[in-house]
Amino acid sequence: MTRTRNVFGAAALLLLTACPLPKELREVPAPPVAADLLVSVAQLQRRLNDPATVILHVGRDRASYDAGHIPGARYLALSSIDSDGAVPSVQALDDAFEAVGVSDASHVVVYGDLGGLAAGRAFFALDYLGHPPAVLDGGLQAWRAAGRPVETAAATASRGTFTPRPHPELVVDAAWVRGHMRDSTVAIIDARPPEQSSGAEPGEGVQRPGHIPGAKNLFWQNTVASPANPVLRSPEVLRALYRLAGGRFATDVEFVRERPRYEPADTSQAARRGRRPQQQRRPPRTTQAPPRPNTVVVYGRTGVEASWDYFVARYLGYQTKLYDAGFIDWSRRGTDYPVER
Repeated sequence: MTRTRNVFGAAALLLLTACPLPKELREVPAPPVAADLLVSVAQLQRRLNDPATVILHVGRDRASYDAGHIPGARYLALSSIDSDGAVPSVQALDDAFEAVGVSDASHVVVYGDLGGLAAGRAFFALDYLGHPPAVLDGGLQAWRAAGRPVETAAATASRGTFTPRPHPELVVDAAWVRGHMRDSTVAIIDARPPEQSSGAEPGEGVQRPGHIPGAKNLFWQNTVASPANPVLRSPEVLRALYRLAGGRFATDVEFVRERPRYEPADTSQAARRGRRPQQQRRPPRTTQAPPRPNTVVVYGRTGVEASWDYFVARYLGYQTKLYDAGFIDWSRRGTDYPVER
């Protein structure tokens, strides 16, 4: 059954790319995107000389940074904002961002390695601290493709003065997820590749292959144009993808198609003609169901893998939470934490 859903999801994604969106999806009212959470290459170019702008190149090591980075960008180690798949302490995060010059008045722009996952993790970490940054659309690939300059010399910065305002409610644990698996107001989204979500492949560190019951797969790479050109797809397509994965806004419109209805047969007229009376079929109607606002909860194999889908959901305006310990944590628990395939 899960593999059928994955095939359907892939086919739906293909249709979203090749065909106009269905009328029901095109007419869904939704809040505007959080435009301040995404910055284009052209917008960042205009802000390079702004002293309040802090650009962070987030990487697993310094190799990609030393090979070329956006002028003025400061290197932020991914390990400083991710503690073995979990959120580090507020103090550790505060120290990491202050060390690269982030202050309360800073306008932070992030990009990084792993096709966008490193930037997604930096976004989540700062969002968790109450200071959401902007993500560079397309990352360093888009910057280079636009012919913008890069430099190899390391940028220097004075230590910042940052006041964290943590939002612990943005992070949920396995017990919270288990308690909301059947909650119609919660959409659980699996950001892993389809073959891992279906259980065909376990993924590194996963003990029980499959997915959390009720979760729907939205592979994080499907939200961008391509791995080589990781710019976000249009808000229209992104909203449709999240709707297919269960995401809803309070203003969303659901359409319900009723079953055909039949009128009582006219027995007197049928009897006069010597025929058996037939019920009269009335055409089905499409009616509007009441809206169902919900919370989007994203998980991946690890929190880093889920952070990109978290960012995109926030950009689209969803109420979003992160199961940061991810499916590695879930799969290592007992049968009280079931796995579907």
